[in-house]
Amino acid sequence: MIGVRMKKKAFELFQTPNDLANALAGGALQDAALKAMRSITHLRKYKHWYVTLDYFESRLADVFYIGFQETMDSDFSKLKVLLDLPDSLQLPNDDVGAHRNPQNLDKSLTPKAVAALTDWYAEDYVFFSRCKKN
Repeated sequence: MIGVRMKKKAFELFQTPNDLANALAGGALQDAALKAMRSITHLRKYKHWYVTLDYFESRLADVFYIGFQETMDSDFSKLKVLLDLPDSLQLPNDDVGAHRNPQNLDKSLTPKAVAALTDWYAEDYVFFSRCKKN
């Protein structure tokens, strides 16, 4: 329930992703932005999952498959083959089922917002780069 309350409060405080990212960079709402980034599941850093890059590297033999958002459709097709799943199985293609943002949501980011997010996710960029090597 805490996550739901935090998400609701974050959406009340930050009307757009740019508002949240700009607050993350500093200012009166920075503490609220930090709290939102840490508590909203889909905004959290991946480090909570892989612990450290060295630990992840030590467990590579346990990794079955690494897919990426930008290649989700083709990755899902490969995964179906690897798991011997029926070809008829499909990812959701409706906006709600696919968890897509509303079409009218302003997703533009100022340079300040991009810099704040790049800094916030710096360790994740290193992790993603390592994942892409496989």
